[in-house]
Amino acid sequence: MRLSVKKRAVSARRRRIVRMTGPLAAGTSADLERVLIPESPGGEAEVELDLTGVTFISAAVVAVVFHAHFVLRRRGTALRVTGCTGQPRRQMLACGAFELLESSDRGDRPGAESRPAASRSAA
Repeated sequence: MRLSVKKRAVSARRRRIVRMTGPLAAGTSADLERVLIPESPGGEAEVELDLTGVTFISAAVVAVVFHAHFVLRRRGTALRVTGCTGQPRRQMLACGAFELLESSDRGDRPGAESRPAASRSAA
């Protein structure tokens, strides 16, 4: 796992970008949690978790992402996940993290395939 963190001002609001690469197995959970949820709030309006270079993500890591989302939301900071494709995207969707994914990473909501309209029978 490789990790980079940078802060960027987006208009008057601050955004912290956390970029991950490689496989994210359960053993990386503690490191990810420390980076996503710093002990002292940084005052960011948004934290972006960029998973563009991630090749694998475990359910334990998705649980850390959910936990970070709830903690950051209580602090008034939004968490969004970007660059999520392949197995990481499937795992995030399987774990119910649809709403955390950037809209371009969501694809179709599972089970939301278009269904033919029910035929109406004239009585």
